[in-house]
Amino acid sequence: MRETADRRVAAYCRVSTGKEEQLGSLASQRQFFEDYISSRKNWLCVGIYCDEGKSGTTTRRREGFAAMLRDCKAGLIDTIITKEVSRFARNTVDVLEYTRMLRKLGVNVIFLSDGIDTAVSDGELRLSIMACIAQEESRKTSDRVKWGQRRQMENGVVFGRDLLGYDVHDGALTINEPGAAAVSLIFRKYAIEGLSAAAVARELTALGISPMRQKKWSGAAILRVLRNEKYVGDLCQGKTFTPDPLDHRKQRQTDVSQLVCINSHHEPIISRELWELAQSRLAKRAVSRTRSGAEWCSGKVICGKCGRSFISRRKSLKTGSYLAWRCSGSQKAVGCGCNSVNDRVLLAGVNYILRSLALDTERLIREILTELASQQDFSVCRLERTISDIRLQKLTLGRKLVSGTISDTDYAELNNALNAELSSFEAELEQLPKDAPDGRIEEFLRRKLTFAEPDIHICGEALIQAEVCPEKELSVKLKGLPCPVRLRYSTSGKGAGFAPHFELL
Repeated sequence: MRETADRRVAAYCRVSTGKEEQLGSLASQRQFFEDYISSRKNWLCVGIYCDEGKSGTTTRRREGFAAMLRDCKAGLIDTIITKEVSRFARNTVDVLEYTRMLRKLGVNVIFLSDGIDTAVSDGELRLSIMACIAQEESRKTSDRVKWGQRRQMENGVVFGRDLLGYDVHDGALTINEPGAAAVSLIFRKYAIEGLSAAAVARELTALGISPMRQKKWSGAAILRVLRNEKYVGDLCQGKTFTPDPLDHRKQRQTDVSQLVCINSHHEPIISRELWELAQSRLAKRAVSRTRSGAEWCSGKVICGKCGRSFISRRKSLKTGSYLAWRCSGSQKAVGCGCNSVNDRVLLAGVNYILRSLALDTERLIREILTELASQQDFSVCRLERTISDIRLQKLTLGRKLVSGTISDTDYAELNNALNAELSSFEAELEQLPKDAPDGRIEEFLRRKLTFAEPDIHICGEALIQAEVCPEKELSVKLKGLPCPVRLRYSTSGKGAGFAPHFELL
C-alpha cells in the first residue's frame, strides 16, 4: 500500500442493460460512490469507472473496467471500491484472476455490500465463496430467461430485429411496404424468371433498391432472403442458442426438436406456391453444385513440397476476378511455403502441353462424332421427358386455380413461367439433329482441337494431376501420356493484359 497522506480511491459500477431505469440506477451508484469516498478521511477520489448495458459474466467489451485496470497498472490507483461481487464480475475465474493481479500491483478491492476487503487475510476465501454464488445465480438467471423466451415463442411472440419487408414491434411482425415490394421482386426474379442470385443482386442495385444493414446487394444476401420462411407467413425461432452463459457465444442449432416453428403465423408477403417454387430451385441448385464441383481442376492440384492438395481462393480486384490455388498446408499454418499459382497459369499450362503434342486430329474427330451420334437418342428422350413433366405441372396448376387454392394473379405468373420453359425446351428439341452430326459440329471440333485458346472442358477432361513445384515449375500428368510433362513458367502484365509464358523442361 502506498504510504501517503491520501489514499487514491476509484469506484467501479455497472448495469447489465441500457434501459432507462437501469441507467437511473447507474447515476445513483455514481453519486453514492462520490459521497462515500468524500466522507472518508484521507481518501482521494481519482475516478468513477462505469459500464452501461454490459454483462458481468465476462470482462470482454467492458471499456470502463479495462480503463480502470490500465490506470491501476500505471500506478494511479491504490484502492477500488464496488457495491458487490456480482457488480465486479459474475465469473468466478475473472473475479479471482483480476483481484490477484491487482493485489500484486498493490491495489486492494473492497466489496461494500459483501463486507470483503482483499487486503484482509481471509478476503480471498470469502471472495471465492461469493463469486461462486454470483456465478451460479447468473446461470440460474440465464436458464429462467431461456425458459421464459421459449414459452413466449410458443405463444407466437417474435424475437429479433426488423428485416427486409417486416418491422418487429412489441413481439409482432408488420409488413413494411417498400421492403415487401423488394422481397416480392427477389422471389419473382429468382423463381419465375430464372435469374441467378448474383443476377438478382445486380438488378436490385441497378434499380436503386438498398439492402438492410449492408452496403450493397450480393448473391449471399439474396439467398438469405429466399431461405427466410417469414416471407411466406411462417415463423421459426431458436435457430441459434448460447450453450455457456459465461462467454455469450452463440451457436447454430442443429437439433430440429429445439426449434419453435408456427405455420401461417403472420401476414405473408409471397404466396405459398411461389415460396415452394423458389425452394425447389434452391434444392436443384444445391444438387448441381455438389455434382459439378467448384472448379475445372478441383482435387487435381497438389503441392510439390509436402504433397498436400491445393485449394482455390477467389478474390475480386479492380482489374477483375482473380482465382488462385495454394497449398492447404499454408492455411493450417504448417509452414510449407510453396508458391501459390494463378488459375490462368494452370489452364494455359495444360493447353500449352496439348498444343505441343503431335495429335492424330482426324482420328479424334471421328471418335467424337461417333460418340455424339450415339448420344443423340438419349438427348431426345431427356427433352421429351422434361416437356412431359412441364405439361403435367401446367395441368396441376389449372386444377389449383379451379379449386381456389391459388389466386388468379399467382396462376398467371406461374403459368407464364411454365409456358416460357416449355417453349424453350420444345425449341431445343426441334434443333436437335435427327441424323448423324452435321458438318457444323465437325468444323467446331477442328477449331477447338487446334488448342489456340484454352478450353476449360477439354483441359479439365485431359488433366489427371498438376503438381506445383518450387521455382515456378509445374509437373502435369495428362490422360494417354506415359509420364508427366514438366514446365517452367513466368508471367507478365496484370488484369486483362495478364499472360503466362512456358518452357518445356
